[in-house]
Parts: sequence; C-alpha cells; structure tokens
Amino acid sequence: MDYQQIVDTIDKQRGSFAVMREPGSREVLWFIGDAKRRFVMRPYSEGAIGRKPYRATTEEEYRESFAQVKRSLESGIVDKVVLSRVVLHQGIGHTTLGRLFAHACEIYPHQMIYLSVDGDKVWLGCTPELLLSYDATLGAGRTMALAGTRPMCGKHIAWDEKNIREQAVVSKWIGEQLQKEGIEISMSDAYTAQAGGLEHLRTDIEMQIADATVAEKVLNILHPTPAVCGQPRAKAMDIISRVEKHDREYYSGFVGYQDENGMRIYVNLRCAALEMNSDKAYIFVGGGIMPDSVCESEYQETEYKAMTIRRVLGSRDY
Repeated sequence: MDYQQIVDTIDKQRGSFAVMREPGSREVLWFIGDAKRRFVMRPYSEGAIGRKPYRATTEEEYRESFAQVKRSLESGIVDKVVLSRVVLHQGIGHTTLGRLFAHACEIYPHQMIYLSVDGDKVWLGCTPELLLSYDATLGAGRTMALAGTRPMCGKHIAWDEKNIREQAVVSKWIGEQLQKEGIEISMSDAYTAQAGGLEHLRTDIEMQIADATVAEKVLNILHPTPAVCGQPRAKAMDIISRVEKHDREYYSGFVGYQDENGMRIYVNLRCAALEMNSDKAYIFVGGGIMPDSVCESEYQETEYKAMTIRRVLGSRDY
C-alpha cells in the first residue's frame, strides 16, 4: 500500500467523497462521484441528526445519565442500555485528512478504516464490528455479536460475569431475530477478539441469503443491535433519547458499501466528527450498562475506547 499516494489523492479532493479500507486488506476503496460501488453511511436513527450542536459530555453529565439508566435497569424496564458520551479532542497532530486516514490504516491494520467528507461534515472512524457481509454469488451472509470490553490482557484470561452476560444478550437477540424471519444461521462459540488495544467477546454468525432484497431485510433487522442501543430495543432507544445530552448522529449507525456483488457493512464505532478549521474533533464512544455495572468502570471503559481515535488524531498530549 503506497501511503503517500493515498495521502496525496485524498488531499487533492474537492467536494464530497469517501474512502475506506477493510480489516486486513491492503486495498483502499474510493467513492468519488457516481459509481457502481456505492458508499453507505446511515445514522443511528432518523432523530439522531442535527438537532443539537456538537458538545462534549462532562463527567458529571455522564454520571447523571448513568444513574437514570441504572434506575431503569433496577426497575426491570430494560435488561441493558448502551450509554454514549462525546469527548472533545483539541490539537489534531496530523494536519491533513489524507495523513489522518493513512495514519489510521497504519496503526490499525485489522480494523475497518473510513473517511467521509460531505460538505462541512467530516467523519473518521475505526471499527472492528461487521454488521453484515453479503456475497451475491454464493448467496451467503455473515455478521457478528461483539460486546464486552477490557484492556488487552490475553485471550486465555477469563472474562468477568458482567461482560459475559452483556455479550450473551447480543448473541441471543441476533439469533432470535434472524430465526424469527426464517433465516438459517450457524453460530460459533464466543471467543476473545482484539481491536485497537482492547479486547471484546465475539460470536461469528453465518447465514444463507437468497438475494439483495433479503440482504436489505436482514440489515434492517440487525440495526441497531443491542450492542449499540440495548435490550429490549425500543425501550432502550427511548431511554437513550431522554438521558443523552447529544445527538449520536452517525455514531452507532452503520457504514460500508454496496455493489452488484453484495455488500460489506460495519457498525460505526470509535468514530469522530472533525472540525478541521478549528482543530477540534468530537469523539463518540459508549458502553453497555447492565444491572451490576459500576459507573467508574463504565466511564473508564469509554476513556479506553476514546483513546483508539485519539491515537489517530494525535497531539502534543497523546
């Protein structure tokens, strides 16, 4: 991969465009103008865009939101809620979009990296989570249940009960929703997967998909999964809309591409909205809150996740 050529090509672009690199690949995919391969970027929900200006979440605000979520969990209204926050990063070290993208590709070779420029909206993301892969030739699809987070400590170290339950909720929900629609699936056992200095519990799920119409149906069934909103989904989303002080926008939505051969769609995690003219970036991160969750631990988990993007953005402090 010629990083300097990638940097130069990105930095020469004017107008709207997108670029992405899939996990473990050396190929960079370009989305400039009309093409058979179409870049896809959908927000978390229709109401998650543009109502509120970008603003960082204070630690006090996070604690207040956490307390509200815990009350809902303890009352039995929901089993899990994913609470997000926004982290303000100032002092972007890599001064061009091309360098930011190339740097992300270099330090995270096993994550999907994307850069999307649409007018004054610039988003950069690094995500380990596949939402749906569909191969039209084989009539086959694949997704994953990815939940539970800890700093990297080795795949042979046992996970705590909170993270095991959190991941099990996601796996069970995905399996039930697909089977309810008559889609045949096979699921792996949960295992430890590494991503950007963190570890997650992951279950791989394979399925048969007859055609593109069914693939779109599966995509709409899966989004948003309990890994990004909670369970039951509708109640968790209602709580999120009331307790979070920000719009999620494209965070916890999905991003990827579609073409005549199928689609590759990823959950938009570890992402940031950039303000290049002001040297600011708003990093979006979150974590699953369960009945036995502890605020300090959950807040620290969001700090770990924010560091994934901070490493890309760089500054004198990080």
